[in-house]
Amino acid sequence: MHANYSNPVCIDDLAALVYMSPATLHRQFKLLTSLSPHQYLKRLRLLEARRLLFCGNRSVKSVAFQVGYVSASHFSREYARLFGQRPGQKETPRVRDCIYRDQRRNEVPD
Repeated sequence: MHANYSNPVCIDDLAALVYMSPATLHRQFKLLTSLSPHQYLKRLRLLEARRLLFCGNRSVKSVAFQVGYVSASHFSREYARLFGQRPGQKETPRVRDCIYRDQRRNEVPD
């Protein structure tokens, strides 16, 4: 998922890759990460988008498409839901600290 976060993911293909049924993959994934595979992929995309927005000089629309969203408005809503502000807005230290804590809580151990 990390290597291909911008591409659509098929749960059946992922399950076959790890020799599990889709239901078992979903259950095991959620036990490990506290997120469904879909939620995890969305989080990966949004975290990469955040990095691209703050580290580069790209438009919100181009970043949205680069990380796999087909709609810039959908991307903006999801981004605001996760980070508490619109994409491209300057972060406050409080928001940044909350985001860091949420990221650490949902990391997958190596």
